[in-house]
Amino acid sequence: MRSRRVFWFLVSIALGAALGLIYGWVIHQPDYQDAALTSLRKDYQVDLILMVAQAYQEEQDPSLALRRLDNLQDPPTARLVQQAIIDAQTLGYPRSDIESLAQLAQALQSYAPPLGSQP
Repeated sequence: MRSRRVFWFLVSIALGAALGLIYGWVIHQPDYQDAALTSLRKDYQVDLILMVAQAYQEEQDPSLALRRLDNLQDPPTARLVQQAIIDAQTLGYPRSDIESLAQLAQALQSYAPPLGSQP
């Protein structure tokens, strides 16, 4: 009798999980939309800019980094990176991450896009 109850309990759990996944992934999918950078928490904002800075260290292409950052927000990009440096220091990010952000900020300040082209 006890093994029968355990069996039906496990079947109920498995059926409920399967139906929940089908409902959530197939029937009623969430509507993903682009979120503004300002809607994220500060640490996530810094993480996103840090990813661009780390990609810049590998690629050494300031125009690509500038395009990536321009997709995030409208304010001037150098200011966005400078604010990320301040926030990273406040949040206790490692020194290596702050140096990556500083290198990106320096590269963007000294970068002048070619005339007639978009960054």
